[in-house]
Amino acid sequence: MKDIKQILLGSKNTIDKSNEDIFINLTLERSFNELKKERFDNNFNLADQFRNERNTSRDFRIYGQISSSVADCDNLSLIAYGDTGLTIQVASVNSSPTGLFGKNVFGKKNGKYLISLEDYPGNFVYIVAQNGGSNLFNSQVFAQQLVFLDGEGNFIEYGNDTIEITPNNSIVTIQNDFTFFYQKHWINLDINIDSESSIGTFDFNPPGSIGLSNSSFFDVGPVTYSSDLPTGDLIIDETFFN
Repeated sequence: MKDIKQILLGSKNTIDKSNEDIFINLTLERSFNELKKERFDNNFNLADQFRNERNTSRDFRIYGQISSSVADCDNLSLIAYGDTGLTIQVASVNSSPTGLFGKNVFGKKNGKYLISLEDYPGNFVYIVAQNGGSNLFNSQVFAQQLVFLDGEGNFIEYGNDTIEITPNNSIVTIQNDFTFFYQKHWINLDINIDSESSIGTFDFNPPGSIGLSNSSFFDVGPVTYSSDLPTGDLIIDETFFN
């Protein structure tokens, strides 16, 4: 027996529709705020920013080599003081070897050092190279000026290497063009230790607020050094007065 089935075609299963365009009336509106000038104008001045950070920083790194004709300098004790009386200790380090070819023409080992001063309030720092009880040389002090003032006591911006005439017609040297990076002043001060500097009383003569050079002493009145240091008498390296 045959099973007869009727197949309904798809075209007959749907109702024919025609395409119609539908239009919707929309009102498009746009609003905006006026752009502020400082938002799209870059007025940042790199030079001014650098000068401001340099002049306001009170962080210092004093570094250099130490050499001597009479003693090895690869492990010397260095103590930094904030006053000429050497009573306010602000830092202490030991020198370290310089590496290969670290000996000088006298056959003595050279050394290197780095002294860190953070938020340092003073204008000067005084570095004492101690003899450690050795008789090869006497303990010696070296001074470094960090902040310079003019004849009227005004701060002199960093970046100068010049001379200035004080109100009393004295000629002084301004040398504060220290390298500045990582928010710190990096000051190179090489130290030469000798064994022939005189021991005793000395006066600081030049104008104290201005200073003379990168490494010299300043006017704070007569000071006597004799037994202040337990390691021996303190002497002054006279070559730094020249």
